[in-house]
Amino acid sequence: MKRLRKFLFLLSLLLLLLFLVVLGGLFYLETDHAGRWITRKIDAAIPGSVDWEAFHFSLLAGEIEFTGFEIRDAQGERLLRLDRFFLDIAWRSLFGGNLTIAALHLEHPSIAFTIDAGGVSNFERALRAGTPGKEAERREPEPPPAPGRPALALPPLPLNVVVADARIVGGTVRYTTAVAPMTAMLDGIDLAIDANLRKKGANLTLRIGRGRVVQQEGISTDLSGFSLEARMVDGQLDPVTLDLESPALRLALRGHVHDLFTAPLPRLDLSIEATARTGEVRRALSLEAPLSGSVDVRLRVQGRPDDPDVALHVVHDGGEIAGYALEGAELDMTLTQRRLSLNEFTVTAPAGRVSGKGTIRLDRAFPAGFLASRRDLEAIAYDFHLLAEGIALGRLLPGHAGRLDAEVALSGGGISPETMDAECSLDLSGAGIETPQLAAPLDLTLTTRARLAEGEAHLERFEARAGEVHLTAQGDLPLATRKVAATLRLDAPRLREPLALAGVSGVSGALSLRADLSGTLERPRLDLTLGGNALRFEETTIGDLALAALLDEKGTLRISRLALANHGSRIEGSGTVGLLGEGLALRPDPPIDMTIALHSVEAGDFVEPAPVSGILSGDLRISGRVSDPAATIVLRGRDLATPAATIGDLDATIDVAKGEAHIAGITLANGASHLAIRGEGRFMRPGTRTLLEDPTFTLDITSDALQIENFIETLAGRLTLDGHFAGRLRNPRGTLRVTGEGIDLGAQKIPGIRLSARLEGKRAILDALSVTLAPAEKIEAHGSFSFDQAYEIEIGTAGISLASIDPIRKGGIADGRLAFTFSGAGRLQDPHLSGELSLSELSVQGKPLHPVRLDIEVAEGNAHVRGDLGFDLGADYRLADGAFSARLTFQETDLAPYFALAAQQDLSGVLSGTVSARGNVRNPEDVVADVILSRLAVAFREEALLRSERFEVHYGGGRVTVPGIALSLLDSGKLELSGGADPKGPLDLAVSGEIPLEVASRFAEDLSDLHGALRLSATLSGTAKRPAIEGELRLEEIG
Repeated sequence: MKRLRKFLFLLSLLLLLLFLVVLGGLFYLETDHAGRWITRKIDAAIPGSVDWEAFHFSLLAGEIEFTGFEIRDAQGERLLRLDRFFLDIAWRSLFGGNLTIAALHLEHPSIAFTIDAGGVSNFERALRAGTPGKEAERREPEPPPAPGRPALALPPLPLNVVVADARIVGGTVRYTTAVAPMTAMLDGIDLAIDANLRKKGANLTLRIGRGRVVQQEGISTDLSGFSLEARMVDGQLDPVTLDLESPALRLALRGHVHDLFTAPLPRLDLSIEATARTGEVRRALSLEAPLSGSVDVRLRVQGRPDDPDVALHVVHDGGEIAGYALEGAELDMTLTQRRLSLNEFTVTAPAGRVSGKGTIRLDRAFPAGFLASRRDLEAIAYDFHLLAEGIALGRLLPGHAGRLDAEVALSGGGISPETMDAECSLDLSGAGIETPQLAAPLDLTLTTRARLAEGEAHLERFEARAGEVHLTAQGDLPLATRKVAATLRLDAPRLREPLALAGVSGVSGALSLRADLSGTLERPRLDLTLGGNALRFEETTIGDLALAALLDEKGTLRISRLALANHGSRIEGSGTVGLLGEGLALRPDPPIDMTIALHSVEAGDFVEPAPVSGILSGDLRISGRVSDPAATIVLRGRDLATPAATIGDLDATIDVAKGEAHIAGITLANGASHLAIRGEGRFMRPGTRTLLEDPTFTLDITSDALQIENFIETLAGRLTLDGHFAGRLRNPRGTLRVTGEGIDLGAQKIPGIRLSARLEGKRAILDALSVTLAPAEKIEAHGSFSFDQAYEIEIGTAGISLASIDPIRKGGIADGRLAFTFSGAGRLQDPHLSGELSLSELSVQGKPLHPVRLDIEVAEGNAHVRGDLGFDLGADYRLADGAFSARLTFQETDLAPYFALAAQQDLSGVLSGTVSARGNVRNPEDVVADVILSRLAVAFREEALLRSERFEVHYGGGRVTVPGIALSLLDSGKLELSGGADPKGPLDLAVSGEIPLEVASRFAEDLSDLHGALRLSATLSGTAKRPAIEGELRLEEIG
């Protein structure tokens, strides 16, 4: 007994100590020290951090409470924030067999959830302690559940779970993903739940204040409000209400769900009403096409999911879709006993009306319901009818007009071609069809009947008419044998209208086509006959065309006849092409054997005006393969000519084989003139169809006598040429020598020409060019030009008599000698040239003229001219933009030679002053010019006639200004002029003075006795088109 008491005492003491330790531990957990210690341990185990402001735990009361709870990632970014977390579990209810959550409160939770491009979330990066171990990596997946058993079997719970009060207050969620760029935000989330698992009862209330989802390419969706309320009593959801509101959509769901736990499938009774504002949908989806109007949707679902009754009604109240006006649209569909009925479908618009009806029978395809495994999709039956009435093309396509009506019908059953039994028909008619390409309105019709039954496809009828064009077709295709039999007929007496309807313009003429298709789909046989009359494309006349061809079962195209006739021109051809290989694939290197013959072909039969006249005949034979063809070309041209020159007779023979072309001979004969060309070249690698990047060639061009007058009647002379070229196309080499004698260009005779040139790679070298105008009078040049536009040039003459220049000699203009020399080097984009030109021993009508000297330089994008012509000349021109400046300076310049050039030998005079201009040749209206003369004196037969010491004229801004011109006439006369004039604007000129009538006697001997004076005072106003003159004229002392 004593030992028992001692044992009980020790046991009681131990239990007391254990209670004190547990009680002390619970009190310790609520201290700051314990909280800091726990957070340090957690933070050390994860990359992120966990923290809270206060913590309360009561084991006896069953309460856990956190305030200011936060989770942050390694960078300190906040992932989760809870103002308060409170959990209250009623322990005493356990004695009644219930686990009761008296309260579960989350106040103002804020979650920021992101997923990076690798698919890892920010919470995973912040909370995971490390990478999975090797054993976890090698963990085998769990085997799938055995057939017939559920994937998850939960044992019966020993306790009933009761949630008395679970709620979220003022929650916020922000979600961002980089996998498919998107950002979502939900704010103002309130959730309330109470539930009793054993009684199968619960209440749910969810409300969201606002939200927004932004996707890539500017697509965004806003949420103005969301609410969901549901009540479950004994496994029945009754009622369920859902409301959603956004700028683009308003949706309301009402209804109930029965038999959630008592039947394999629940029984639904739900109705949805929604209104979509299409203008807001366009804005949310960033659509460019116009979209307006609203769409109302009503949906009712009743019954179980495997065999529901569904009623759908959609109404569009009108607006605009993709730029097309819409008056309204309506859709009414029902699904009853697995039969889908399109009761009504209508679209009404100013452009016309479209309507349709139909049914789809699914009851035989799903005899046990949609969700049952037993099904037969080939038992689907359907019957549809679509009608389009009064479609106004002008309202759909700008520049078009006319009306279209169409009817489409489809009925039958099955979905696989082998078992389908269906018929399809299309009837379309158009009246008064107009397009921008059509010259006149066009009517058209299209009728099609097709049937698929017992594994055979039948095109029973295809008939189309567009104006006078008639197209018909029919055919059969048994799917089992894949033997095809089809015919196509086209009769188009006027091609212009139907092709213009298809957008092809410029084609005219008549065309007929007959095509018969037979054989199998794998090895078809196509017999084709084509005929065309008076064919024309834009300005080119093609003529009459005939083609007969057969594509046989081996894929060979056999052209038995190809004929083109146009007036007297005929082109004929025949041959074969191995077009198709296995599986109807085009052969990559087909064999070919073709012959084409040209008979009396004249370019004038095809185009007017013809670039070349004459008759061309010849033959072309090509054989082998496309990669390595062999061809012979023989051409004969007679009486060939262009509008500018006569070519003569041409004979050419060219052979092509093994990638090489051989010019056996090209000869040109015209009267006594003959030209011969021979050569060869390699342009292709045999058997590869690959053109050489740098072909090789040789070419010889020779002529012992080319009489220029044989080619151009207005010219004459004799040329001989000898040219030899060889090498590669990118690096050719050769020589050319040309000699000319007795050249007559009409305006100028040239006794002799000599040219010697070379071609070295990309550089043409002019070794010598000599143009002889008279004995010992030559113009000589030499230089080079590269294909990259670099050049060197030197040209000049030591002296040529002006009498050797025919227009000057025949006109008796002047005598003297011309000499010049110019040289330069550079590129055409930046030319450099310098030289000088001089005229010496000058005289006009026996009167000596001051020698002329010009210095010309082109460099750095500028041209400069300086010279002495009896007066000083200076001019500059900028090549890039056309800016220029010029100045003439006269100092007692003798005018007699210049009057002589104008056939006024009795006049002489002296001039001093300047003439200047500046501006841009591309903008003449901006040019500024000044004429300022300090002395002007003109004499008639050495007798003073006119003089002036004040002569000033200015031009600028498109207006001529005369500050003052004062002229003295003989001894007593005078004339003054001032004002301004605008050729496109107003005139304002004034003239006054006294003119002695004796001036007239200097030019007309019959008036030698005339005396007196003419006094005048006048003004000129108005415009150049409508001038107005006011003034006074007086004749005094006439005698």
